[in-house]
Amino acid sequence: MKTFSESETKKIRDEALNKYNYEKEKFALRLMAMSFYKVQSTLNSNGIKKVDLFDLNRSNNKKKDQNYNLRIWKLIDDVW
Repeated sequence: MKTFSESETKKIRDEALNKYNYEKEKFALRLMAMSFYKVQSTLNSNGIKKVDLFDLNRSNNKKKDQNYNLRIWKLIDDVW
């Protein structure tokens, strides 16, 4: 069985952690999209109108959109 030096072990662990974080981010994005579509599929026309207005406000205000995204990512990170 092969033995690994401390530097090789650290490199392997770092690469694995990077891959894990990348996959976690992809999973979280997919989960958010699925949740959005599930919620949207249950809304009446008034609810869809509110979501559309929310999206319009976010697209018109980049700073607000950025703050919203940061809050969402922090919440997701806290859950993990």
